[in-house]
Amino acid sequence: VGASGHSSGIAQEHPDLSPAGTEERPPVRDSSNSTLPPVQKKAKTEVGSSKHSNRIARERPDSFPSGTEEHPPVHDPINDTPPPVQEKPKTEVNPYSVGCYGLNRRFMVGDTAEFVEMDMVSSFQVETFRWQITHVDESANQVQINDGKLNTDLMGNPLNTLSAHYDVPAQFYPSVLQIGKRWKALFNMSTDNKHGGSGVLIEKNFDMKVVGRERITVPAGEFDTFRIEGNGRGLKSDVTIELRFWVVPGINFTVQSEKIKRMSMFKVKYHRLFSLLSYHQQSAT
Repeated sequence: VGASGHSSGIAQEHPDLSPAGTEERPPVRDSSNSTLPPVQKKAKTEVGSSKHSNRIARERPDSFPSGTEEHPPVHDPINDTPPPVQEKPKTEVNPYSVGCYGLNRRFMVGDTAEFVEMDMVSSFQVETFRWQITHVDESANQVQINDGKLNTDLMGNPLNTLSAHYDVPAQFYPSVLQIGKRWKALFNMSTDNKHGGSGVLIEKNFDMKVVGRERITVPAGEFDTFRIEGNGRGLKSDVTIELRFWVVPGINFTVQSEKIKRMSMFKVKYHRLFSLLSYHQQSAT
């Protein structure tokens, strides 16, 4: 049985039988007659699997399975550097228009205001008085107060009062309020003999300026105002005049005004303060 020739013959005739005590060998394939065994393919992983896609995205964020939408890289808040923030382009601002506010006075018939006048030299109250808008002529640039006893332009600059007349509106108020704004107010004024005036035409020259913002309290309430100051004199007079106005954009009436007359050596001849008691206007502030 152990003869090698006999064993070889058995193996050739019956290749699936092996002698006892010998190792089992795999069948011998005849390359000329046998058919190739089928190739076993590996199981395909589903492309649409969310876990598989997420794993690929984490390992290779720049590659994505075919047939899927491209997703942005996964951001790791611990290890990744945050992307730079893109700043919006800055809009250029005109430096000459910064802080500009229109005076925005819009007088309408029926608007009213009450004022109190104080003599600051004696600290006594002089009087209270009331203004009512009785006519507005925009084409003529005129506002009539108390049936024409006072007249102003549409910005509130005086044309005539009970005791004085102006050849042009005395421009104490500008159309635009801006801190540092300067201008000149030049006009001729004549006083009425009926109210203690001389009737002489006087040329006036004032240097005006918006000096700043100021929050003040008057009987009508607390207001955030622009403060206007003016310094002037008659061209043939030694009397200097100081003017101060506290105005609010959109409010038709001056919240507070002050007038000081000084003689030579800066002696105060006249000092009056006018404060707003109440007001009513139809246009929105």
